[in-house]
Amino acid sequence: MKTQLSFVFLLLLGKLVFGQYQVDSIPYLPAAIPDSSIMVFDNPYSDDKYSGEIDMGFDFCFYGTTYNKCVVGSNGIVSFHMEYANTICPYEIVHPIPSSLNPLNAILIPWEDIYNRIPKQVVYFTTGTAPNRKFVVSFDSIPMYECDSLIDGFQVVLFETTNVIETHIANKSVCPDWWGGMAIQGVQDKDGVNAQVVRDRNYPNQWTAQQEGWRFTPMKKECFTGLEETKLEVGLQVYPNPAFGSVNLETNRPLQEADLYLQDVYGREIVKVAGINGLHYKLKTELLVTGTYFLTLKEGHETVARSTLFIGK
Repeated sequence: MKTQLSFVFLLLLGKLVFGQYQVDSIPYLPAAIPDSSIMVFDNPYSDDKYSGEIDMGFDFCFYGTTYNKCVVGSNGIVSFHMEYANTICPYEIVHPIPSSLNPLNAILIPWEDIYNRIPKQVVYFTTGTAPNRKFVVSFDSIPMYECDSLIDGFQVVLFETTNVIETHIANKSVCPDWWGGMAIQGVQDKDGVNAQVVRDRNYPNQWTAQQEGWRFTPMKKECFTGLEETKLEVGLQVYPNPAFGSVNLETNRPLQEADLYLQDVYGREIVKVAGINGLHYKLKTELLVTGTYFLTLKEGHETVARSTLFIGK
């Protein structure tokens, strides 16, 4: 029996930019759950617990550090803080993020007090082929604690290479008589110093959601390329960024028959331009949808520069 005990953000182009992640609203498109998915908890009553260590199957960068394992908290949490493995998952939400008093190094899918009573309600799986695999944790049809008639479900998807995080919420309810119906949707670093939240979804707000998707895109280059730009041969400036209709690319040495590749956050090739020469190139972007893209310049088979491009409305 549980006993109830007595940020600053910047709005930019309809997106939330806060610290090291950009937060975007996206269509609700959860991953299909295969029969081969693995139960996170094998105990039918795995309430307020963290799992043991789970192998994700690939390297994933979160707040500048690379991990290949995580733990799952039964109250809607995925954390890279391995010390949480097989310990109690907190249900009391009494502080906003960022805070060292909240789950650290964590994705709050959302974090709320739900009551996992059936083993197959929380599952995980890795799907796809390198370098574009996805690690998925899904919470399916789980009642809220003290409000059994309210059924919630949601999913988090971690993308290899781009290190993008997506959350998809089928339904998120409010149980007002238990801990004030609090819930948080966002991410927080290992020290509880930096955090990114979906707007108005931090403590002490009550909120509901149905069939929503949210994307957290890392703003720092080492968090989506795996390489520091200084290790590459060519220095690259991209401006204006965000771009509206076109963007200028300038390099610190002339390109020689370079190929430009533009990928979306799913690793899909959206644009390819062949045979670029010189110090300057202007790329038209008016046909690109609003969002985040990853730009690569190659000479032959060698990658010489990388950057991130944001497309505004």
